[in-house]
Amino acid sequence: MNIKPLLQQTIDLISQPVVETERLANKSKKVSALFKEVALPYIIAIIIADFVGHVIFGKYMFREILDFALNVLVPDIFMLIMSAVLFTILLNEILHYYSLKSRIFRSLYIITYSFIPFFVASIFGGLLPKLTPLFTLCGLYSYYVLLCFLKAEYHETSKIKFRNIAITTVVAMMLMHWAIVGCYNLIF
Repeated sequence: MNIKPLLQQTIDLISQPVVETERLANKSKKVSALFKEVALPYIIAIIIADFVGHVIFGKYMFREILDFALNVLVPDIFMLIMSAVLFTILLNEILHYYSLKSRIFRSLYIITYSFIPFFVASIFGGLLPKLTPLFTLCGLYSYYVLLCFLKAEYHETSKIKFRNIAITTVVAMMLMHWAIVGCYNLIF
């Protein structure tokens, strides 16, 4: 697991989303490589950041690791994985609705890379738990990266059709995001 290229890719994706999504749209990875090289390092970083943030700000002590795992770690990782699965299915269905060529694994590729700003915001939110709502708002930048990715991936679509796809995708994903967070808050 090489972190340096992922870190550079993250910086490029956040600072130059149009250029980086264009480059990523021309590449492809297997699901196992995508998980190992992108998702797993971010999941581990989010877990470590959550733990460090909760220890520093006094909510948990080192001896309460099981309590931390049951009350913070498991629900957060579950929500992250379920969000990725649901967003992937939703994006795939929206693309099918607009008669665009899509595959579920390509949709997972798009969602994983598009939500890197959200992962970064989750890391900072874990380190500073009191500022989590602010970092959650910063994570909304992921929707802009998603639109850049869709534009790079489906550049041959007309402006009107792309605008319809963009509006449908962003509105549907924001509604699903609010539903997931609402259910998460009700359950945990």
